[in-house]
Amino acid sequence: MKKVLFIALTSILIWSCSKNEAVPVDSQTMSKDNTKISTSPMKLLADVTFSEGRLIFADEAAVETYFAALDNDPTLISKLNEKFPTFESSYDAYEELMEMSDDAFDQLNLDDYENIIEVVEKNGEPTIEAEIPFILASVIANKNGEFQAGDKVFKLTHETVYELNVADYSAFKAGNQNMRSLTVYPVEVKSISNSRAQLTNCIQSYRLGRTNHRMIGAIDHHASGPFEQVQADTKHEDQNRRGKWKRDRASRMSQTGSIDIKLSEYVYLNGGLGTWVDISTKTESIARSRKNNSRIYKNAKTVFSTTKNLTVMSASTTHKTNGDDGGNRTCYCNL
Repeated sequence: MKKVLFIALTSILIWSCSKNEAVPVDSQTMSKDNTKISTSPMKLLADVTFSEGRLIFADEAAVETYFAALDNDPTLISKLNEKFPTFESSYDAYEELMEMSDDAFDQLNLDDYENIIEVVEKNGEPTIEAEIPFILASVIANKNGEFQAGDKVFKLTHETVYELNVADYSAFKAGNQNMRSLTVYPVEVKSISNSRAQLTNCIQSYRLGRTNHRMIGAIDHHASGPFEQVQADTKHEDQNRRGKWKRDRASRMSQTGSIDIKLSEYVYLNGGLGTWVDISTKTESIARSRKNNSRIYKNAKTVFSTTKNLTVMSASTTHKTNGDDGGNRTCYCNL
């Protein structure tokens, strides 16, 4: 199953790159925002260790380097799994649940999977989503939402990111949150530059027999502490017997369009003062089609840094699915 899931995510990440073929990068490679990746991906993998069920990166800069490198070389996922065969990521654990049949999934006690899935209200109805909203972070976080960077542990949930010292983590897992090293970041759905909307999505619903189905298209922009992500998302879902919406395969899905993203960085000046400086503005093109799938998306941009900021300047995406009834459905997101 993990090999199948890797193939699926690899396809997603390849489409997240530019029009050029995805190739490995070296220490002199420029990332998509024209900033230099300081450490080669292979050297970075060599420095990653594994202890107490979680991946350990040298520091926070190494995590950002890994995210940037992953956009250029999706095979880093399989190489990480080969190095640590007992590691199961949050992404893998979630995809395994989504691949279950509706009958098998309906038998689960969802409270047993609270670190993997989250039931959220969408349009007034319960919907099953991944516990971690940051796709690249879910690849390096274990199924409990944990990874380590230097002497810091990060614990990710659907609404909160926790950061604290490794020495305090055992006490934190036991329920103690009264430690000085703990920083709690809420997960924020960010607004676009002109503040017209916080989260734009479009929905096409239909009914086949006794089952409700729907297609959702969205432009998502989430941020929490050092994490920030912009992506275009297309899902096909059905409503199970418990009344919850869960991903369901469609015969064909596609998304097209573009997202304009500005990257800014906080730069310190003489005297310790600082200011936000615009680094780049780039249009990320979206053109993707898949058969027999329940979700496709493009990771337009992800950063892991408290001194970098993303702004969605504008976006226009078209989302299409061929439903279980054979009908074609289209919706649009325009920011």
